[in-house]
Amino acid sequence: MGIRNSWWTEEFTKGDPGAQMGGGDGVQGLPHPTHKWLTEYIPDGSSLLDVGCCNAHTLESFIRAGKKIDYFGVDHLSQLVEYCQETYPVYSFAQSDAADLQDFEDNSRDYVLSRHVHEHQPHYSQHFMEMYRVAKKEVIIVGFLEFTNNDFDRLQYGVKEGEKFYPHWFNQYSKEGMIRFVNYNMPSATIEIIDNYEDTGHPIIIIRKAQK
Repeated sequence: MGIRNSWWTEEFTKGDPGAQMGGGDGVQGLPHPTHKWLTEYIPDGSSLLDVGCCNAHTLESFIRAGKKIDYFGVDHLSQLVEYCQETYPVYSFAQSDAADLQDFEDNSRDYVLSRHVHEHQPHYSQHFMEMYRVAKKEVIIVGFLEFTNNDFDRLQYGVKEGEKFYPHWFNQYSKEGMIRFVNYNMPSATIEIIDNYEDTGHPIIIIRKAQK
């Protein structure tokens, strides 16, 4: 068994990906302040691509809020896609690479969202560009780690807790560098950054496309 499968089975899901990714204690989709913000921010009737949908906890927050959203979730882990398909059969889910959304056409979804995804890739550049290509209106990125305090990215792979090693990228990025990247590669877009939403440590990044 490979390191990802071993880690997935023994340490991550503990037999219940819904409870694990929803916040533990057997309750899926425990509300988070950024979830509340998102469900209030995105208008009824919008189409949304959720990149890195995990166990569809974002979808659950829309359902709980009574919002009608044309939702499509993708994740790179087949176990999570299968879980979502079984749990929410009336919605669409598929397996996809967050940095290669080749199954989605340009400007095909009103909003493209990723939560806690970009820090776990070698770099955010291709991920951002693919989301921007697919989005018709806005790309929304919710971060897991704060920005660095200087103009340099901190790229790091894996984290060790005790004797256990967790194989993920845990990158921290420069806010100034990210703004330069968006301005250079998406010159007609505007970018808004909420550094630390409600003191949660989670930044929210909004990239708005110019509307014709």
